[in-house]
This record gives sequence, C-alpha cells and structure tokens, in this order.
Amino acid sequence: MIKLKDKKLVILLIIIGLLSLGAAVHFIGRKFDNAGAKGVDYFIADQKMQKHFKFNEDVGGLFINLIAAYLILLITLGLGGPWAYCKLERWKANNTTINGRKIKFIGKGSSLFFKFIVWYFLTIITFGIYSLWVVVKLQKFTLENTVFID
Repeated sequence: MIKLKDKKLVILLIIIGLLSLGAAVHFIGRKFDNAGAKGVDYFIADQKMQKHFKFNEDVGGLFINLIAAYLILLITLGLGGPWAYCKLERWKANNTTINGRKIKFIGKGSSLFFKFIVWYFLTIITFGIYSLWVVVKLQKFTLENTVFID
C-alpha cells in the first residue's frame, strides 16, 4: 500500500515530467518563430542554390490555435499533447511558403501518441534530461511530415 508521502512523491514526479515535456514541446514550437514579422522574406544562400522562404502573419489564427491547443492539453490532462502539437505545426505550415510553393503538415496526433507516452516516462525517469532528445525527435517528425502542395 502506498503511503501518503509516497503518493505526494509520485504526483510531484508526474508534474515534473509534464512540465519538462511541455517545455520541450513549447520550445520546439519556437524554433523558427517569426510571427511578429508580417510577410518577412528569408534568403538562405548556399553554394549551389538560393531558397526563398516567406512566412505570413496570422495572429488571429495563431491565437485561436494556441487557445485550442491549451484546451486540448487541459481537458485531456496532457494526453492530447500530440494532437495539440500537430495542430500548431499545421498552422505554421499553412502560413509558410518556400520558393513560391505552399507547404502542408500531414502529421497526425495518433501517430505520435504512443511515442509521447514513452517519451513522457523517459523524461520522468531521467528527471527531465530526456526532454532534450524529445525536441530532436519532434523536429524529425515535423520534417518527415511536411510536404509541398503541388
């Protein structure tokens, strides 16, 4: 039987894990954040080609998507994190143009769900250290699920 002190420790570990995983998701979402710059153009030159990136400001859409994502997280007690993450990535992709071509995020929360569960427990066990790997894995998932609209 778990004593009251043990229950408090378990609850504390769960809260630390949720906060660490939540921070990882939040910071990965800020990787290319330029929501304050309307229609900003970016040129990245390398030796062989020059790419033209454009991000359109949609503050109203961002606000609505952030509120929806936080409500998803709140109502599902964090279990809706994959769907909230995909919702925000979809908004970013819908507002981004590369070389005059629109991009689309095709990732689904259901394909991230079990990964999130594993990452959550690994983050708790390592006292938040594993969240550094979660950021990289989320970036990989995002890139693998972003396509050009032809």
